[in-house]
This record gives sequence, C-alpha cells and structure tokens, in this order.
Amino acid sequence: MSRGTLCRPIGKFSVPFTKKTGWRSSFKRMKILQLCFRNLNSLQGTWSIDFTAPPYASDGIFLITGPTGAGKSTILDAVCIALYGQTPRLGRLTKSSNEIMSRMSGDCFAEVTFETDAGMFRCHWSQHRSRRQPDGELQNPRHEISDVHTGKVIESKMRDVLLAIEERTGMDFDRFTRSMLLAQGSFAVFLQSDADKRAPVLEQITGTEIYSEISRRVHERSREEKNHLQLKRTELETIDMMGESERCALEEQINEDRRSEKQLLERLKKEQQALQWLHQLRDLNEERVSIERESRELVVRRERFEPSLQRLNRAEKASHIEGMYRELLSLREEQEEARSARDEAAALLPPAEERCDASAKAVNDAVRQHAEHERLLKGSRKLFSTVRLLDSRIADAHSSLDTLKTRHAGLRAKADDFLAAIASAEQERQRVQEHLTASAAYLEANACDKALVSELSTLLELFGRCNAFVFQLREAEEASEAARKHQLDLQQEKETIDEKVRKASSALEEASCQHQQLYSQLEATLDGRSLPEWRNEAALIARHEALFDAATIVAASLKDLRQQHTICKEKIINAGDLLSKTVSGIAESETLREQLHQEVLHLEERVRLESRIRDLEDERSRLVKGRPCPLCGSLHHPLVQATLPFHDDTATSLDSARRELKTLDDKIAGQKLLQAGYEKDRIQAEERLGQIVSAIASDLERFEQYLPLPGFPGDNAEPSIDAISLARAAVEERAEMTARVLGKAESIEEQLKRAGDRHGVLRDSLLALKSQAEKAGYRQEHALDELGRAEELVAKCIDDKAACDERLITLLKPYRMKVETDEELSAVPDILRSKHAAWDEENRRKELHERQLHDIDAFILQQHLLLDALQTDIAEQDDEISRMKKDIGELEEERLELFDRKDVDRQEALLDERLAAAAEEVGRRQDEHAAVNTSLQEIRHELQTLDVSMLKRHQRLAAMSEQFRSSLHLSGFHDENDFSNARLTQEDRESLLLEEKKLNTDASLLDLRSAACVQKHETLVSKNLTSSGIEEVEHSMADIEEEIRERGKRLGALEQRLQDDDLARSRQKEKADQIASLVERCRLWEQMYELIGSADGKKYRNFVQALTFEMVIVHANRQLIKMTDRYFLVPDRKNPLDLNVVDNYQGGEVRSTRNLSGGESFIVSLALALGLSSMSSRKVRVDSLFLDEGFGTLDEDSLETALEALSGLQQTGKLIGIISHVAVLRDRLTTQVFVRPLSGGKSSLDGPGVTPISR
Repeated sequence: MSRGTLCRPIGKFSVPFTKKTGWRSSFKRMKILQLCFRNLNSLQGTWSIDFTAPPYASDGIFLITGPTGAGKSTILDAVCIALYGQTPRLGRLTKSSNEIMSRMSGDCFAEVTFETDAGMFRCHWSQHRSRRQPDGELQNPRHEISDVHTGKVIESKMRDVLLAIEERTGMDFDRFTRSMLLAQGSFAVFLQSDADKRAPVLEQITGTEIYSEISRRVHERSREEKNHLQLKRTELETIDMMGESERCALEEQINEDRRSEKQLLERLKKEQQALQWLHQLRDLNEERVSIERESRELVVRRERFEPSLQRLNRAEKASHIEGMYRELLSLREEQEEARSARDEAAALLPPAEERCDASAKAVNDAVRQHAEHERLLKGSRKLFSTVRLLDSRIADAHSSLDTLKTRHAGLRAKADDFLAAIASAEQERQRVQEHLTASAAYLEANACDKALVSELSTLLELFGRCNAFVFQLREAEEASEAARKHQLDLQQEKETIDEKVRKASSALEEASCQHQQLYSQLEATLDGRSLPEWRNEAALIARHEALFDAATIVAASLKDLRQQHTICKEKIINAGDLLSKTVSGIAESETLREQLHQEVLHLEERVRLESRIRDLEDERSRLVKGRPCPLCGSLHHPLVQATLPFHDDTATSLDSARRELKTLDDKIAGQKLLQAGYEKDRIQAEERLGQIVSAIASDLERFEQYLPLPGFPGDNAEPSIDAISLARAAVEERAEMTARVLGKAESIEEQLKRAGDRHGVLRDSLLALKSQAEKAGYRQEHALDELGRAEELVAKCIDDKAACDERLITLLKPYRMKVETDEELSAVPDILRSKHAAWDEENRRKELHERQLHDIDAFILQQHLLLDALQTDIAEQDDEISRMKKDIGELEEERLELFDRKDVDRQEALLDERLAAAAEEVGRRQDEHAAVNTSLQEIRHELQTLDVSMLKRHQRLAAMSEQFRSSLHLSGFHDENDFSNARLTQEDRESLLLEEKKLNTDASLLDLRSAACVQKHETLVSKNLTSSGIEEVEHSMADIEEEIRERGKRLGALEQRLQDDDLARSRQKEKADQIASLVERCRLWEQMYELIGSADGKKYRNFVQALTFEMVIVHANRQLIKMTDRYFLVPDRKNPLDLNVVDNYQGGEVRSTRNLSGGESFIVSLALALGLSSMSSRKVRVDSLFLDEGFGTLDEDSLETALEALSGLQQTGKLIGIISHVAVLRDRLTTQVFVRPLSGGKSSLDGPGVTPISR
C-alpha cells in the first residue's frame, strides 16, 4: 500500500483512505468524504467510495445508476447504517433483525468519514454472526466514532455514539434523512393530502410533534384545575360551624362549670387534711409501742457486750506504748543485720589485697611491650614510601598498555567489517545489475504499453460509454416493451369504463322512479298535515307526560314527608327523656367526685410533709453536740441520733384515691358525651321537623302548577296518585297514536332521503365515469406517442453503440488486442489496467535499480578509502605497544630488589595492628588495676563504717530497753509477755469500737424518738380537725371526687365542642384562601385553554403547523425560482395548510397543487424537499445531498430544468448524488457510479473513487 494512503483496522483487514485533496482540519459544514462497506445486500465484498476524488469535486453532481434491483439504494443505506445504525427502509438493525447482510456472509460493516465544524470524524458500524459463519447466530452490533487525525475513539457505546454524532452534526436520524437523503414519495403524499391529513404529515416531516402534546396537556390541565376548584368548594360547604349565639352560650356554661369545680376542690382539700390528721394520730401510737420494744432489746445487747468491752480497755492501754515496743524491736533487728555484714566484709579483705598486687605488675609489662612496637614502625616508614612510588608507576604503565591494546583490537575489527561490507556490496551490485538488465529487456519488449500511461483514462472512459450504451439499449428496449403493454392496458381500461357508464345511466333512471314512489307514500301517511305539525304535537304530548311524572313524584313526596313528620316528633320526645336522666346522673357523679378530690388533696399534703421530714435527715446527721443548729440556733439536738418512723400507707392511699378519682372523671366525661349526643339528636330532630314542614309547603306550591293539565283533578284539596294516573292514561293513548304516525312517516322520510342520496351518488358517479372515459382516451393517445418515442430511442441506442464499439476497436489495435465478442470486450478494461500496471511497475523497478547501482558503487569506493586509513593506524599502534612492554619490565626488576613481591600496604597494616594491640593491652591492664584497687578501698571503708554504727546502736538499744520496762510497770503489765498477750490487731480493735459506738447511738436515738413522739402527739391533739373516723372521712372524699370527675367530663365535652368549632373556623378560613388562589389559577389556565388547548391537540398543532408551513414555502420558493420562473407557491387564505401555486404564465392565476401534472408535481416536490433540507439541518450547512427517486416522471424540458437547479446548488459547494436509471441522466451527467449485476444475485461497483478491497 502506498504512502499516500491511510489504513484503519476494521475486523481482520484494513480499509484504505486516500489523501488526495489535502483535507482541512476545520469546516463550518457537514460533508461526507468517504464511504466504506462490506457485504450489504447484493454488494458482497468490501468497497470504498472516495467522494473527494477530482471528478466529484469538479462536477459536483454524480449519478448512481444501474438496473432495477442491482443495489443502487444500498449505497445510501450504508451511509445511514454507519452513522445511525438504521435505514429508512428497514429501521434499526439489532441482534434479532438484520435483513441487509448479504446472503452466505458471516459479517458486514459500514463506515463513513465526514467533516463538520468540529473536525474530521470516522463513524464505524459492524455486526457478525457466531464464528463469522453464514449459518451462525447474529451477535450484538458494534458502533463507534473516532477522530480521524488522532485515531482516538470518542465513544463506543450505542447510545453515546448517537448522542456524539448528533452533537457534532446537529442532526439525528430523522433530521438527517430529511436534510441529506431526500425521498420524493413523502412530498408526493404531502401534496395530494387534504387539510386534515396534511398537518400530521407536515408534523412528521418537520418534527414538530410536541405542539399537539402541549395542546392536549393544556386541555387536561384546565379540566384538572376546574375539578380541583369544585372539590375545594364542596369541602368548604361540608364544614359545620356553630352560630355566634350558640358559641356564647357554650362559653358561659363552661365558665359556670369551672366555678363549681373549684368549690368542690376546696371541699375535697379540707376532707383530705382531716383524713391526714387521723392517719398521723394512728401512726404516732404505733411509734410509741415500737420505741418501748426497742429499749428492752438495747438493755440485753449491753449485757452481752460487757466481756468484749474489758478486753478492748486492756488493748487501749497496750496501744499507748505500742510505738515504743515497735521501735525497740526494729533496733534489735538492725544490730543483728550489721553484725552479719561486718563478718562478711572481713572475710573478703585478704583476697582483694593479693589481686591488687598482681594487676600492678601486669601494667608494667604491657607498657614495655608497647614502646618496642612503636620503635619498629618508625624505622619501616621510609621503605614503604619508596616501594609505593614504584608500584604506582608500574600500574600506570599497565593501564596505558591495556588501553592501547583495546584500541588496536577495535581497529582490526573495523578493518574486518570494512572488508565484509565491500564483499557484500559487490554481491548486491551483481544482483541489482541482473535485475536492471531484466527490467530493460521487459520494457524494450513491451514498448507499445508505454502509451497507456496517458491514454488509459481515455480508453476506460470510452469503454464506460460503450457499457452505458449497452445499458441504455437494454433500458430502451424494456421501456418500449413497457410502453406497448401500457398502451394495451389503457385500451382495455377505456372499454371497461365505457361499460360502467352505460350501467350507471340505467341505475340512475331506476333511482328516480323509486324516489317518486316514496314521496307519494309519505303524503298519504301524513293525512294532509305536515311532518313538523305531527312532531310539534308529539313534543306537546311528551311535555304533558313529563308534567304528569313530576306531579306523581310530588304526590309521593308529600306522602313520604307526612310519615317523616310523625317519626321526627317521636324522636324529639324520646331524646328529651334520655337527656333528663343523663343530667341527673351527671349531678350525682360530680358530687361524689368533689368528695374524692378533697381526700386526694389531704393525702398529697401528708405525703409532702413526710417527704420534707426525710429531706431534713441529712441536715440532722451533720449537727454536732454543743454547736448551734444552722436552722434554729439551738445548742440541744435531741433528734440527732433518733430515727423517725415513716410509712408507705399514705402513698398507697394516695394512689388508690387518684385511681378512683380518674375512674369517676372518666364516668362523668362519658355521661357528658351522652348528654351532648342526646342534645344534638334532639336539636337535629327539631331542625329536621322544620325542614319537613317547609318541604310539605313547597310541594303543595309545586303541585298547583300541574292543575291546568288535560283531565287533571284540579278541584282536589289533597293530591291523589290514583286521580293523576287516570288523567295520564288518556294522554298516553293519544301519544301512542301520534307515535305510530310519526314512526311510519319518519321511516318513509328516511327511505326517501336514502333514495335521494343514492340518486345524487349515482349522478356524481356517472359524471365521474364520463370524465374517466375522457381521460382514458387522452392517456391512450399519450401512450401511443410514448411507444413511438421508445422505438425511436431503441434505434438511436443501437447506432450509438455500434459507433462506440468501432472507435474502441480502432484504439485497441496498437496494443495487439483482438475484440470479436462481447465477452472479449468486457475483459478489455482489466487487461489494459494490468498492462498499464505491469509496465509502470517495471519502469519504476528499472529506475529503482539504477539508483541502487549508483549508491552501491559510491559505497564500495568509500569503504576502500576508510580501510586504507585504518591499516596505517594499526601499524603505528604495534610499535607503541612494543616500547611500553620494555619500560614495564625495567620497573618490575627494581621493585623486586627493594621489597621482593610483598604487599606494602599489608606489611604496614600488620605493624599498625600490632602497635594498636599493645596500646589496647596497656589500657586494659590499667583499667583492671584501677578496678581492683577501688574494690579493696571499698571493703576497708565498709568495715570501718560498720564498727562505728554497731557501737552507737548498742548504746541506744540499752537505753530504750530500760525505758520500755518502766512503761510496762506504769501501764499495769508484769513483763513483755503480758504486754504481748494484751495487744489486739487494728481490725479487731476497730470492730469492737464500732460495736460500742452503735450501742451508744441506738440508745441516743431511742431517747430522741421518744421525746419527739410525745411532743408531736401533743401538737396533733391540740388541732382537733374532726370528730369523725377515718372510714367516714374517706367515704365523704370519694363522694366529692366522684362529683368532680362528673363535672370534669362534662366540662371536657363542652371544651371539645368549642375546640372543634375553632378548628372548623380555621379550616373554613384556610379553604376560603385556597379557593381564592385556585380561582385565579383556574382563570389563567382557562385563558390558556381558550388560546391553544383542545382535547385532540389540533388547535395549537394547526396554528404552529401553519407558521411552519409558511417557513417551508419560503425556503421552497427560493429553490423553485432557481428551477422555473413560471410557478410561485403560496398558502391558501382560508385554510393555511392548503397549498396553492401561482402560474405566472397564466396571468398570475392561483390554482391548487392537486391539478399539477406529474412533472410539475416533481418540480414542486423537489423545491419543497430542498427547502426542508435547509430547515432541518439546523445551524449545520449540509454539503452532501442524495436524491433517490422521482426523475422518471419528468419530460426532457422538466428534467433539464431540475438538473440546472441542482447544478446551481453545486455552485454553493454541495455534492449532489442522484439515484436513477433514466437514460437521459446518464447522458447528461459525466460522473457516474455504475452498479453492475453479476451472476448469483451479486453486484459490483465501478466509477471514480470506487475501490474494491480484498482481505
């Protein structure tokens, strides 16, 4: 592959990309540069089309041509697949669906290189079967986009690739197919559609589907806002609130109940105080009995403790001299330890003196040895310096000799390399000379092929024209046969239409007779009256029947209301009785609650006082005898060690009373709720009774309007259902007769209408058939003309092909080629290409061999010169090596005489080591002597110290022993043994002391408690709060608490009603605010709905489509004016989605586009397509355009006009491709890509920039 080709790996091979035009790195347009694909439909194998080839750049318009079904549209499918993974015909290609892969193929791919303002990119899509076998299962497709210049893959995920393409091109698949791949069929449908169908088609083409959805969403949102507002209004109406008078009465009742409850609580508090007083008296009596019992127990405990008390007294005496005794024992132990230490030190003194003498002698010997080694080292230093200087000179000489030898060996190696290179170059020169001779012989033998260098393109172009004439002849023959067949079909069609005209005329006459008969039957049925008179009478009867129904309903309603009136009166009486009983029960419960509440208050006060006494326990424990109290200032504290009695009966009674009070409160609340319910039922029954009375009066008023009805019993004082039924029966009989007449008349009228419609249809059908017959005649004449032109074209194609073949044979004679058959003619291009390629390749080889031969001769000469210079250097280095070896021998002999072969550094290091070892030995001996001498001095000092301390301690021990014996006699002990027996441990002494202290504390507390009990009893008796017993007071408290609970329940029910009303008022205000906000929002959405909203989305869609359609028409007219000055497109004034055309050749006449001929329709469709292309491509300038149909319907003038318009687009830089098999286009357009069908359902490509690629 040549250097001017870029290769991109795809699968197992590379696709070439030729850089012929020097692409720029940045464009403000979207242009397709190259297309590569493999195994798509009939185009099997790998193909590459370079759209930057010179023919495309110079012409701007090219033709993709070939027989029908050969695979022309597959080229455009490949572009779509490479970019978006789908085609307009097949949709998206997936693992489950790929109908474009060639049969008997295991894989396929498509690749497009394109430029935008963002740079140059390559988009690659591929898919293969399992193991790349034709019968394998389809695998998931791969899709990626990469930068051409850097080769970096930008995205490789399917979804991300599509987003990246849309970001860089500004077009998704729909906009791409509307901007670059224009199919005329969609615009033909658009032109032939009516207004209702045109909007969806335009919506699909321009991609403005969102406006229909917006219109529907506005309609739905407006409806939702209305429903939400109605719901909020309904919620507001359901909120029930009390009136102001009712609320004031309720608040007054609540205040009265609170005052009553306060009085009951005061009564309950007094009863609780009395009950607490009785409990305190009972507790004091129990406390006095307990104190007497504990006093007797304390006397018994003192008697049992007496022996332990005596033992404790002896131990206390011994403790006074305990310190002296311990100090004496300590001195005795120290004196014994000092005596043992002196004996051990005296035994160590003689060995230490012997070791000190021996170490002093060793130090003197080491000092003499060190002086001897130091003298020997000083004498050898001068010899060592001389020998080192000789060694240095010898080493330098050896180093220089080694360097010179290395350079000498390198020069000899280079000389060998030069000799080998010269020999190899001589062999290569001989080989190149042989190739050069062979190439010159080939070029001389095939000198005639040299002309192919300049004439090959001319020959291939002529050959292409010959092939084009073959295709044109084949197509002309096919067109002639089709025209002949079409003429016969039109003749048969005209005969068929004539037969239909005759049958339609007969059917029209029959329909006229039937219509007259039905009209006569209708007049007989109506009996001289008109059908509207009968219908008015039926409507009057129907209104009378409705009034009779309403009267019957009113009568039944009155009967039902009177029954409800009786039931409501009974409910009011029952509710009053239940309300009276409930009020009595509440009063009794509230009386009982007040009593119980007083008892709870009394118990709470008692519990509070006991708690306060407990809190003062810590303060009493901190009082000190003889010091003033911080609270009262007294110096006497009788209760310091007394334990006051506390009982849990008060707290238990309080809990019990509170539970009873809560139960009574719950009962009162329940009764109050029942009272409120009964009151509510009574009020509701009274309100309902008033409503029923009003409803009865209203129904009687309504009944008066039915009195004028025919046969109605108006003189009755009370409405009767039976009387109303009799009057209604007469009206129903009359209604039945009228209905029969109307039913028959309307049936005949319906038949008459159908007959009239059928008559009109048959008349219109007859007119249409006559018009069709006339048009069929015109078409038959036109078909005969077409047949004549087709036969003339066949003759012309035969003449053109013969002339082209004759010229081609004449041009091929110099190349010694005989062309006698069509098969030989088809092989000519390949033979010429191979001849041209062979001659060009051989000529290139000859030039290459000549250059190689010249380079080899220059190389050999250069190598000989370098070899001569190198051999001179080698001879000089041999002499230098001999001289250096002689000098080194003389230096080595001198060194042997001075120091033999011994190592100077080693000898000097050996002497240094001996001197250092001697110095180290001196230091070690001196350290050992110092250590031994120090140890000897320490032993002597220790003996002296021990002797002094033992003497002093002996004196102290004698004095202390005498003092201790005197203390024993004074404390009452006979001797040291008697003292030891009286001693106690610290734990035993503390235990006995604690037991003695506890006995004394218990005695003090009993005295305090007894005094406090007497004083408190006197204080309580003086109060005299009640003369009743505990049970009587508790029963009274229970009654009060029960009454308080009943009142609390009733008060809770009333307060709950008040809270409910407050909540209802708050909700009512909140709902009103919400409704005000919703009304404003609903108004805004209603305005939006009136502007653009609709249930089917047509209102906004049609408005937007009208604006879009106007923009399409503006862009289309810009293209249309380039094609023809006759027509100008305008929207219809009445219906903006209807399209009209202004015919300038007919004085500016405005006519519908539906009346355009086939060629005129194509021109308009092409203008619309090009206009839409400029709209759909957003901000990207589309510089590649492909047209896939429509040119076959044009005559020669229209075709010429369309091509001139497309040529005008080419001048703006667009590359335009046309897919067609029309013969005139092949003559008109010189740049063509031929799709040639081959055997086996395969096809091949041929044309500029087309390259088949082998694996």
